[in-house]
Amino acid sequence: MPEMWAVVWHRRGDVRAQSWTLPDGPAPGWLRLRVTWCGLCGSDTAEYARGPVVIPVTAHPVSGRHAPLVLGHEVSGVVIAGTDAFPAGTRVVTDTLLGCDACPACRAGQVNLCPRLTAIGQQLDGGLAEFVDVPASTCLRVPDDLPMDVATLAEPLAVGIRAVARAGDLTGARAVVLGTGPVGLVIAMLLRKAEGPVVAVDPVAARREQVAALTGLATAADLSDVDSDDRAWVVFECAGSRSALAEAIAHMPARSRMVVVGIHDRATPIDMWATVHKELELVGSLSHDRGDFAAALEHLTADAAAYAGLITHRTDLPGAVHALALAGHDAPAGKVLAGPKGTPWTT
Repeated sequence: MPEMWAVVWHRRGDVRAQSWTLPDGPAPGWLRLRVTWCGLCGSDTAEYARGPVVIPVTAHPVSGRHAPLVLGHEVSGVVIAGTDAFPAGTRVVTDTLLGCDACPACRAGQVNLCPRLTAIGQQLDGGLAEFVDVPASTCLRVPDDLPMDVATLAEPLAVGIRAVARAGDLTGARAVVLGTGPVGLVIAMLLRKAEGPVVAVDPVAARREQVAALTGLATAADLSDVDSDDRAWVVFECAGSRSALAEAIAHMPARSRMVVVGIHDRATPIDMWATVHKELELVGSLSHDRGDFAAALEHLTADAAAYAGLITHRTDLPGAVHALALAGHDAPAGKVLAGPKGTPWTT
């Protein structure tokens, strides 16, 4: 079996850039990609800092796999072993989600809600590697005029597109993006043309500066700094933090809505007294579906130059390990991409 270089999760705090064995070839209906870029996601940093969250440590009931596993689910690459629809040489992005194709959610096109949901880079080997195998059904061709680094943003942008859709009508409301890591940043990008006021809240000054530069939106270091008037709020909770969630519920005016995008553990407490007495709405938004992913690729193609500004680092695979270790410690703002042709980590 061939060997490659990959970024592998072994256990909490133990992620290594190492040699990894590939199968001899992709499964029927799957593609083998030579990875161009793979984005680092908040879920990757969560697995590094407090995992296992979704990475299995015993045999997964669908994939049969368990740690150690190759991380990475925001992937662009070039097909080297393909199908009739995706011959060798085709540039693609993959949304990495695999459903059972039989449950009501899958039949409705909501693969993210499949009770047997599996994902490349979480329950199967992912794209922080030189090569990755992915189902052809999860892939879309990258337009010739779209750079591959920008195309890699399709997966996180799809998450943002779904969250904004889940928020519903923003008319008359103040939109508040709480946490401007990669997903919060793309949501801010999507909201930059909103008719009502939008503010991005993050305690890290570098992140606030990047939001302001990319979107022109108002920023604040804390929710207590957000203007309060007679408007309800629509909060996009992207921090995945217990304290941020509690602070948001405490500060939200009556009849406000929160879209919970950040990943929380099962024991995260919620102030139900305030939720009831202020008639707050809490809405979950999980990942994305195939339609969100296709819409994201269209957004990127139409506005590639603007979205390119989200990317602050293009590093090599060992650099991805350094980036994961820094996450949560005032790490550099923006999206970090890693790939075989990236440059060594220097910050």
